[in-house]
Amino acid sequence: MRKEKHRPYAFKSYYDDYTLGGIVEYGKIISFRDNIKATLQYKQDVHREHNEGEPERTMSDRMLTAGVENELLITRGLAA
Repeated sequence: MRKEKHRPYAFKSYYDDYTLGGIVEYGKIISFRDNIKATLQYKQDVHREHNEGEPERTMSDRMLTAGVENELLITRGLAA
């Protein structure tokens, strides 16, 4: 007598992904040779998934980045 196991090789998978974020920039000319800029960036990624008959799993990550830049014009042809 032969026994067989029926294993499903395909299943229904459901997911819901989204991304939120934004960028804020600010710049100010200090003098005709000096310019300063600042930026703040935020991003959130969320991934939700589940297979049929299983509980939902959620994975999420967030990133916050800040930066400051100072541009100094040394001569007309050279900026640092």
